[in-house]
Amino acid sequence: MSCQPVSALCDRPRSVEISRMSFRTKTWFAVVASALLATWVGIGIVLWQRGVLGDGPVDGAPAVPQENDGPRPSKPPAPPWGKIERIPITIAPPIEFLPEYTPLEKFELVWYFPTVSASRLNELLAEAGISEEVRRKLASLAVMEPSISGYAIRPSEEFVLSLSAEDRAKLYVLLAQFMENFYHVKAFRYCGKSLDEWFRGAQLAPETIALVSPLVFQHEGYLFFADLRLIEKKIASPDERLALLKALSREATFLVRVRVDQNSDIEDLVNYWGRGGRAKDVRPLLESAASVPGGVSLAISHLLPPFARQRLYTYPVPPERAPAINQDCHWTAFNFFNTEPDDRFSDENEVVKALDNDYYRVFGNLQLGDIVMFFIEGNRAIHSAVYIAEDILFTKNGSIASRPWMLTTLEDMKGYYPTLKPKEIRYYRKKNI
Repeated sequence: MSCQPVSALCDRPRSVEISRMSFRTKTWFAVVASALLATWVGIGIVLWQRGVLGDGPVDGAPAVPQENDGPRPSKPPAPPWGKIERIPITIAPPIEFLPEYTPLEKFELVWYFPTVSASRLNELLAEAGISEEVRRKLASLAVMEPSISGYAIRPSEEFVLSLSAEDRAKLYVLLAQFMENFYHVKAFRYCGKSLDEWFRGAQLAPETIALVSPLVFQHEGYLFFADLRLIEKKIASPDERLALLKALSREATFLVRVRVDQNSDIEDLVNYWGRGGRAKDVRPLLESAASVPGGVSLAISHLLPPFARQRLYTYPVPPERAPAINQDCHWTAFNFFNTEPDDRFSDENEVVKALDNDYYRVFGNLQLGDIVMFFIEGNRAIHSAVYIAEDILFTKNGSIASRPWMLTTLEDMKGYYPTLKPKEIRYYRKKNI
């Protein structure tokens, strides 16, 4: 047999070599290959599901929206006044700013119902929701008072102390409708839910609190106290009496700040807070705040007109120390944009004239400086305040020296002046602002 060249053996195709493998060996190779293929397919599926490969979903996270999912919802635009921060506080006047409640040597307890007939008096008591037993007692005490063309009731101290909280609230709110009942019209009040909240932190003797507690009543979110004259002679000392007056004169308000950072729309902020020709006054501060790393929370007083900035959280000078100007809610509201206060607005007739000539009514989209007025019985204005931002109002509640210029909310303002009649809120904007 002739020998074949070595090169001929080397050039033999590998398929021939494989074909010479045993059946068992080929079977083993097939099993291993199938296992490897299945393993890699499984790994691929897991990676796809975890979002590593392609657009698969990620465990615990929403699927990435595809083109056919529609546009993503956009972030709501920031309000023009920016981001508001609030810190609740209470504020109380200095002791010397309480001249309205100097002790009296003699005090007669009288409740007045001017220009009211006997039948109308009974109707008013019934309309107020006072219990029948108390109504009968009040009617028996009512006597004609010619000086007011109506009736006066002189209750005993025991009768006043015996009133339930419900009857006291309804009767005292009714009495507050008549200016002759000074201590009910000017009653101490606090926006809160309990006497503990009102007196929190006050250094008062337990005996003093026990005198006050049964005479406090609630109405529309406020606590009221109108019977100082009834208990003041029972207070232990003059210092304790002054401490009580200070506690009763507290007002619930809040500090307000505007958050400004590199994401703030400075032009929007300048346009809003610079109303009244004050853009040049607020722009430098707002731009500077926006440049601070991490941003700044600006006290709102820095952004208000001078009139409000100088008075916020302060008390008027008592009338004994300055000309007796009626620095009430209307005087405050209509002077908001004035550099120097116009004392014409201490006269309600001038307020009405200005409202007719210099303002127009708006029905929404309130702006800094808009006047918020509360009316009853058609066009009888019982309060004015100034809109600041969100639901925040700048207000001076009454003209007495123990009530500050402060901030409140629209909702809280509704209950500050108790009335039995429905209130209507109207908004007015100054022309050419």
